[in-house]
Formats: sequence, structure tokens, C-alpha cells
Amino acid sequence: FDSMTKSESDSGQTGMVYGMEVVPWTDNTSFQVACRLQESILALPMPRNLIKNQTSPGKCPRGLEADDTNKCCDGSVLEELETTKSVTDAATGITVDVKKTRCEPMRILPPTVLKNNLANNGEFIAMLDSVTRYKMNSLFTLEKCVAGIRAFPKRYDDFLLKTKDTVKYDATLDTEFSVGELKMALDPLEDFSLVTMVAHELDEFVAMFYDPCIAAINGMNIGVSQDTDPKYFMAESWYNHPECSYVSCLADNMAWDRKNGGCTPGITAQTKAVTYSENDVHCAKKLDIDGETEICKHSPNTAVFNECSKDQDDNHVASSYIVDHFCMPQLKADGGKASSTKAVEIKKMSTTCDAAVNKKNNNPAPTAPVVP
Repeated sequence: FDSMTKSESDSGQTGMVYGMEVVPWTDNTSFQVACRLQESILALPMPRNLIKNQTSPGKCPRGLEADDTNKCCDGSVLEELETTKSVTDAATGITVDVKKTRCEPMRILPPTVLKNNLANNGEFIAMLDSVTRYKMNSLFTLEKCVAGIRAFPKRYDDFLLKTKDTVKYDATLDTEFSVGELKMALDPLEDFSLVTMVAHELDEFVAMFYDPCIAAINGMNIGVSQDTDPKYFMAESWYNHPECSYVSCLADNMAWDRKNGGCTPGITAQTKAVTYSENDVHCAKKLDIDGETEICKHSPNTAVFNECSKDQDDNHVASSYIVDHFCMPQLKADGGKASSTKAVEIKKMSTTCDAAVNKKNNNPAPTAPVVP
């Protein structure tokens, strides 16, 4: 396009672009030559679903031999297993133990398959990077929003907030949101605890999903050498790697599931924090202070956060929705305030939260002075 524009400008001719053809970047001939697709020879084990099945137990098409997994293949690719089976000779009646066999045929990938794998993996990694950048941007936005709302003195808790200009309203949700409600939703403990938990979720997402998936696609977990062969990138498409099969992790506001693996809605997509344990099987690991035992890298104490937000469970909206609608926080131009009922609710949430913090710090909750 740049070359066409330059040639038209230099020649003094004018024209109009009426169409443009967009093709995948892997279809560029120069790129294929640079990747040496025609020179790359990769032999991989054939997937089990592509190996011929036996026509009947122990029977295979002519020229093929049966294994012990109901598959048929050439006798040269039958692999002996460590387990054995008992076989009786029809002529002598003698029973002997023989090793079981399994078909392990190899296949050489044609250049077209290499190109498809290259395109699929390249686009997937680009999407994975965009998902990670989105999570980082969400974290930064949340941190700025919490810092902004903490700048409002307590006397502004009853004042209503202005929604963002780009918001699309949902008639089923209350569009009036006060400063106090935003404080309770995003920073109830006044210590950036929600921001810290979201940062830990991002760290575990990278450690338990992003890094293993990228390593699998590039063949970094194969062999003992630190070096990787670029051919591995073209050997398998991303959806054949178990490390990349957690497709739910690509959705918005998802976090790594420390208990079961895979991904689950993160703290910003819920109204209550998930309880973590230092013994979670699928958490990101680190060495303990002695450097001898692996322990969970992050084990935030969410008990106080849950106790603080218990009065919000019936009416509380997910933090991600609130951030999208009211961050960065600005007061309404007319100086409107929340209704008296909502003001009482805000006061109740604040009192509950103060009690939870005092309980955490082993400080007794303040009581009203006795008037003689």
C-alpha cells in the first residue's frame, strides 16, 4: 500500500483504492522462505485417532498387524510394552507369557501442516499476550481508581458519583452509586487489599497458565537442553498441548483456580473473595525461608475481606462492573446525595468493616460513651 501511494505521488497520477485483499501473514512467500518450510522435516507420533482400528478383535486389513489396544499398523512400528499377557499355542496347547504391543507409527508433517501450525500458534500467542495486557491494564485502572476514591474525605461518602460517558446503561441495575459505596466495594479495608489480591491473581495466571503454555508451544519442556529448536513451534498446534487447553482462562476477569487447576472467575467478578489455603495443590510455588520445601507463593488472608463485605452480599455488584461504570470517580455536577435509606446502609457497611479490621488487629471495637 505504501509502495502504491508513493508511485502514484511520484508519477503525478491519481487514483482511488476500491478494494484491498487481506491474507494471513504466513501466506507471505518471503516469510515462508525465511522460515525454511520446505526444508523442515518433522516426524511426530501419529495421533491415536488417526491410526486404523481393528476390523474385529485381533483382525486387521491385509499387510497390517494388530496390537493390544485395538489398533492396526505395520509390524515395524509395533512397540513392546513392559506388561505381559498369556497366549496359548493352538497346536501344542502350551500357554506362555508374551509382552503386550502397541502401535507407535510416526508421520512426517507436510509443509502445509507446518504452515497451519505456525499460523495457529502465532495468532494464539498474540491473543494470549493481549489477554495478559488486558489484565495488567485492569490492575492499573483498579489501582488508580482506589487511589482516587481514597482522596475523598469521609464527609463526601453520601455524595453520588458521575458515571463514565461511555457507559451503556442497564435498566435492571441501580445507576446511583455514592462515594461511600465505591469505597466499600473497592477498598473496604482501606489498605489496597483488593488491588493486592488482583495482582496476586495476575502473577499466578502468568506462572501457572501463560508460562507453561508458551513453554509447551516452543518445546522448552522437551529434553534436557536449555536451547529450543524453532521447529517445535511448527510441530503441534496450541490446542494439542494440555498446558494451553484451559480456554476459559482467555475470558475477561478470570483467575487461576488454585484448588482444581484451570480458571475460575476472579475476585473482581465475584461479590465475595475466595478462601485460599497454603496447601492448595495448584498454586504457584516458591521455596520456604530455609530453601528446602515448596510452599504457595501467595496465600492472602481473605477472611477479613469477606467479613467486611458480608453486608453487601445481597445488593453488591461485581467490582469489574463498578470499575467500568464509575472509574475514575467524579462527583455529580448537581451535588446530589444518596437517599437516607442508602446512607444508613453505607453507615452499616462501614461499621461492619471497622469491626472486622479491629478484630484482625486485636483491638476492641469502639463503643459509645455512657452518658451519666
